[in-house]
Amino acid sequence: MNSVNSFTMYFDYFNLIDTLPLRDKATLLVAINDYMFKDIEPKLLGHNQAIFNTLKNQLNLSKSNSKRRTKKETETEPKENQKETETELQENKTSILSFKFYIYNFKFINNNDLLISKIEEWINYKKQRKDKPYTEIGLNTLLKIIDKAVEEHGTDKVIDLIEECIANNYQGIIFEKLKKGQPYPNSSSNQQWEETKREFMKND
Repeated sequence: MNSVNSFTMYFDYFNLIDTLPLRDKATLLVAINDYMFKDIEPKLLGHNQAIFNTLKNQLNLSKSNSKRRTKKETETEPKENQKETETELQENKTSILSFKFYIYNFKFINNNDLLISKIEEWINYKKQRKDKPYTEIGLNTLLKIIDKAVEEHGTDKVIDLIEECIANNYQGIIFEKLKKGQPYPNSSSNQQWEETKREFMKND
């Protein structure tokens, strides 16, 4: 046993785990408890392993916080810094967890390591700008737009666009730059793009 006395189970964790069949759900919950209280690294399969990997960084933070409390180190930590750390964790938790889990639902993002890395860079860039973090709906809509953009224009152009927006300190990704003078092959796809984009801007 280690010195961890407790850890936080966020509702976002429950949402991810609750997508699994009952047997897999039980396996994953036991694995999480063993990891937190016994330091046992789990050997899981499929979505169990994917979800555990998604949660692992947050579990490690929770484990470290519990150990600090056990050693009463929090008494010497400035309250301002402690509050800032807790707020930052709460604000960015949903965006990172949702991104890493929901990429499996997108045909052109899933398994595209270069694109996934660039999207993570964009999320971290938004964090450094101290912009309002994505809601789960807003992030999901962003991924839909990126997936559609890759389908229409290719991975390289989308990655270049994200890099350009970061370099120019833009608040959002200017997808209009991709389609400027390049109409979509299907008339219906242009309307769908506009509807998706409006939904994203409303929920960001």
